[in-house]
Amino acid sequence: MLADAIADIHARSRGTYGILRVKAALEIEQGLIVNTKLVKRIMRELGIGVFPGRRRATRTSRMHGPVKTWSSASSPPPVPTSCG
Repeated sequence: MLADAIADIHARSRGTYGILRVKAALEIEQGLIVNTKLVKRIMRELGIGVFPGRRRATRTSRMHGPVKTWSSASSPPPVPTSCG
């Protein structure tokens, strides 16, 4: 019964719901309080999972280091002087 409910919720989400969302849907829709590890085990036995999430852009550059911002409270960046 629980395996059928988990498979149904996962199918209705088009394969995008993971363990935590399936568990939440079971609690909201059917009033079933189940352990996260139990949902994980049943999903593994059924061979269902989720697609990997999209990669998020990083805020630092590997080449130049982190982005530095300046405010009025901190000193400004050094100004290059001309040699000569």
